[in-house]
Amino acid sequence: MAPGLHTRERKYALAFVGAGVPLFLGGAVLAYVILPQHPRPSFWGFTPQDTRICSRSTTTSATGDRMVIVFGLAFELPLLLVLLNITKVLTGKRLAGWWRGMLMGIALFSAFATPTG
Repeated sequence: MAPGLHTRERKYALAFVGAGVPLFLGGAVLAYVILPQHPRPSFWGFTPQDTRICSRSTTTSATGDRMVIVFGLAFELPLLLVLLNITKVLTGKRLAGWWRGMLMGIALFSAFATPTG
């Protein structure tokens, strides 16, 4: 990809990759630290005494993987907003006018990204 870019474009590409990788990794590490390794035992205290618990480690693993990816992508949002502002696709003034819709979009994204039973 680098041979097809001009000098200025190459500088921006390196800057965004250089900022994007640590942001994604930071979000992934945060998700890994925040989420417990085995969330099921914490819920076992809520079950009645005579109930047998059937848990699958594959669903726990898949949920953890999904949350790590979602956290990593969520940490990329500021970089996306800077990119849109630099390319003049969206200005800061226009984004400030859309704050209500953005809050609703963030709430909907959180609802879909949160694992449920």
